[in-house]
Amino acid sequence: ATGLTVFDSGIRTMLPPRLRHASLQHLLTTLENTRPGGETRIADCLHRIAEGSKRKGLIVLISDLLDDPAALLSALQHFRFQGHDVIVFHKLQKDEIRAVVELLMLRVRETLAERGLQIELTEEARDFLVEKGWDPSMGARPLRRAIQRYIEDPLADFVLREELTEGATVMVDVAPEDAEDDVVLTVVESKVPAAVGAPEDESTEGDGEEPAPEGESEES
Repeated sequence: ATGLTVFDSGIRTMLPPRLRHASLQHLLTTLENTRPGGETRIADCLHRIAEGSKRKGLIVLISDLLDDPAALLSALQHFRFQGHDVIVFHKLQKDEIRAVVELLMLRVRETLAERGLQIELTEEARDFLVEKGWDPSMGARPLRRAIQRYIEDPLADFVLREELTEGATVMVDVAPEDAEDDVVLTVVESKVPAAVGAPEDESTEGDGEEPAPEGESEES
């Protein structure tokens, strides 16, 4: 049996668990038509739902979790006290996707590090990935495909095409609007510092001998 409870600052819809196929269809339609809006009081609503859920079962919570963390934890523990199992799907906001971008880029950075290379994204490139990889209804799930399409695939061609020296950094930026590609990749070569005490330029004028004092001949 599957039920559904929709809430924000209060409980808006409650469909008790039913086994009938028509009830499941009604539940899915209600879930599909539900849109976020208004303020939320997640912890209070969860406590009310826990009090009304007498039969042990699996509780699946889909929420942005925008509430006091301690209050949320207390409400989830209420379900556990009632004997329920709990699964939480945290629905990310758009500004939270930037952190996910960095997490997903770790694998790309590790792959390049094996070649002695690095990769950096401009702020514009990060914003571009967030825009392409975030969906209000799906959260960060499209982000993996966005990184493969706009970072990994162009990067693979770029590394094969360019002669990159060890220590170089590949910079990723958003391409101009009239460009054929969506992103542009450039190379920043590493600068090896000169050894301490080494001359800045070996090709100095003269042969390195001290000039003869003025008025004295070089011939003996």
